[in-house]
Amino acid sequence: MRRLAALLLVALLYGGCGEKPDRIEQVVAAAERDPALLQTVDGEGRTLLHLAADHRLAEPMARLIRAGAVVNARDRNGRTPLHAAVISGCADCARQLLAAGAEVNAADQVGVTPLHLAVNNAEMTALLLDAKADGNARDRGGRLPLHLATRATVVGALLKAGAPVDGRDGSGRTALHRAAGRWWDADDVVELLLGAGADANAVDDFGGAPLMAAAEFNAADNARSLLAAGAKVNAADHDGLTALHWAAANGAEPVARLLLEAGADRFARDVMGRTAADLARERGRPELSDIIANQ
Repeated sequence: MRRLAALLLVALLYGGCGEKPDRIEQVVAAAERDPALLQTVDGEGRTLLHLAADHRLAEPMARLIRAGAVVNARDRNGRTPLHAAVISGCADCARQLLAAGAEVNAADQVGVTPLHLAVNNAEMTALLLDAKADGNARDRGGRLPLHLATRATVVGALLKAGAPVDGRDGSGRTALHRAAGRWWDADDVVELLLGAGADANAVDDFGGAPLMAAAEFNAADNARSLLAAGAKVNAADHDGLTALHWAAANGAEPVARLLLEAGADRFARDVMGRTAADLARERGRPELSDIIANQ
């Protein structure tokens, strides 16, 4: 009977509780009367505390914690209620969990910590860093929180907390590689990383440099910043592809023009003997091929 009642409680909380505060009260009051219900899990292994964090229910969460809910309970993916609070963006929930002893550096089954998940939320990042979150924690892919950060405020906070500006992920890529390839709102991040001493010519496990990433995704502002910081315009990856090849292959005309103005070698050939103009034509971009061949 208790098991059946517990499953019903989870169903009540998980099933549309956002519009039904009476259901929330039913669940929390029942858990306060019978603390054993706090250990009930749903099909994903989530406890009531996970679900309260999922739904940004800060006041009910406080009551569950006072009733004895386990703040470091793990779901089937190894995630804790703190992971859930970070994902939902509930800073009040995260504060309560940390105050109750939540492990700030708890890693899930693929090595992801709450800080990895927080990096697009400046308030949450600051909260976790203040609680001594480890900016050098790596997930299974070797990624640091800095690799995942896309906002300058967060990048700055991570660097200030000691994140290695040229830290490599499992493929040898730095945060600058990742930022350089983002054409949307990334130029301030690229400038920030370069200003912090990031290596504009860092090479990943495939020979790729940040300038090639900027060329691939037509991120002209990023390419301009990298060139100004000393990026080698004619560096080639393990396939012999230069940044100009990458721009040609992906139809990145603005970047191609920028590279040519910076002295890109239009006659450079990849391991298959193709010039950038050849590659542009091969990819169905004859106009860009002509620009490269004739500029």
